[in-house]
Amino acid sequence: MSYLLDTSALLAHYLEERGGDKVGELLGQSSTNVCISALTHFEFLVTLASKGFDEQESIGALDQYSLILHGVIPVSDRIAFLATRLRSEARARIATVDCLIAATAVSVGFTLVHRDAHFQALPDGLPVQLVLPEKLL
Repeated sequence: MSYLLDTSALLAHYLEERGGDKVGELLGQSSTNVCISALTHFEFLVTLASKGFDEQESIGALDQYSLILHGVIPVSDRIAFLATRLRSEARARIATVDCLIAATAVSVGFTLVHRDAHFQALPDGLPVQLVLPEKLL
């Protein structure tokens, strides 16, 4: 199986929040291919900065993930076009970065792993989703 971790899934794992254990399982299985979108780098760093994490620590965490992930998928024209289609077919508004991450999963045929309820507004089956437990407030 192949999975694309949304930023919410990567953060759940890094911050040891609900659902992080499932992400850890996926990362630990030799039979799985686990990647992230290049946009996740941006969101990961911005989110950790907003939580008061040191920039060097956050970059170091991404470096560590690069050793266990199977790759970082760049945003392409094809992904941008798919994101536009997903947004126009969605049942509710979805943030641009999330549309692009979902379109990345669709473009490579990976299951999107996330814990964000707004992804449920995407057209049925696009992308295939593995929904983690929502973050406790």
